[in-house]
Amino acid sequence: MINPPADDELVLIDCHHAGISGDMLLGALIDLGADEKVVSGNIDDCSEGHGQVRMKVDRVARASISCRKVDFEISGSGEEINMESCIQKVDDLWIRDRGLEVIETLRRAESTVHGTETRDHHHLHEVGRLDALADIVGCLSAWKDLGFDGKRVESTRVALGGGRVNFSHGDFPVPAPATLEILKGCPVTFGGNRELTTPTGAALLVSLVGSFVDDIDMIPTRTGWGAGQDAGEFLNATRIVVGRLNPESRDMVDILETNIDDATPETLGYSIEKLMSEGALDVSIMPSIMKKGRPGQLVRVICRSADTDRLCNILLRETGSLGARIQRGVERRKSRRTVEQISIEMGGGTHDVRVKVAFGQNGEIIKAKPEYSDVLRICRETGIGFPEVHRKIMGKIDGQNRGD
Repeated sequence: MINPPADDELVLIDCHHAGISGDMLLGALIDLGADEKVVSGNIDDCSEGHGQVRMKVDRVARASISCRKVDFEISGSGEEINMESCIQKVDDLWIRDRGLEVIETLRRAESTVHGTETRDHHHLHEVGRLDALADIVGCLSAWKDLGFDGKRVESTRVALGGGRVNFSHGDFPVPAPATLEILKGCPVTFGGNRELTTPTGAALLVSLVGSFVDDIDMIPTRTGWGAGQDAGEFLNATRIVVGRLNPESRDMVDILETNIDDATPETLGYSIEKLMSEGALDVSIMPSIMKKGRPGQLVRVICRSADTDRLCNILLRETGSLGARIQRGVERRKSRRTVEQISIEMGGGTHDVRVKVAFGQNGEIIKAKPEYSDVLRICRETGIGFPEVHRKIMGKIDGQNRGD
């Protein structure tokens, strides 16, 4: 019996309003139920020999919304620490590896904006600070404790803030240069008169998130709020929403189109391959009659909004077209689907076949189709014709669905 896939759990980091920092992300994770003892234990292990870090978690209100606020009380020499060596003290391999990735992201960003070597700590604002280490280890420990490692993770656009901020290097515009460097290629918004996203928060975000979305169709099951500093009526908090994708989920995509009448078949074939390899969701080419009765082709590309500008440039470059149309925010509805593997006996042997199965809202199978490349492989291995192999596979699928 082929059963529909279990509901996919989704973790959405919502930082479109108040941005993200390490302590706000950690507060939201603790609000979702992360074990404070596990978190503080890993922080203690990392900071051993460099000072004491006491994590304080309070229930506070931000613009009348109940949130968790995390503060670190740090005592010690205040000297710069080697964050890589410190994080190696954590037993969990996932936390260690992901922590090193976050530290390297911070290091490269700050080195780029200051024009220093990546190992020259003199100008590195976030790297080497015990409070930044506590943010990183704390967030990753809470993330792992909640079982979010391996889950689908998405983020909203990132609010960066505005105005000016003063730190060890002087007076700078918001966002901090390192924050903007880390979030290159990510959708962001500017505005306001305060810093909303910090370098550490940005580095954690890009390490944990799979993609950025403007719209998402999900069924929320729980929410966690992590508070920043009190900003009066402004809700200064990062929100994490955990839920499931709808069985028939919807999302928003962009569509790129261009008409061409002078491209060779080789050019069109390569253009499809290039666009798909660069992240297009689908590419199709349709024959058309253009002005003056000339035959041509309509090239259509479906893509995520974050990829639109980049893929549009590729489309124009590879096809030689002089322009393209962009339709933004087109709703796409998707049935729940899975890929099953079955075995069939043919030509004196056993052959594995991948089958794409789509399910309706009530879990009923609405379509099942064997993978084309697997059918071809069996044809070549057995010498049996395509129609017969296809019928045999479909018969096996029907039998399994009936419980035969």
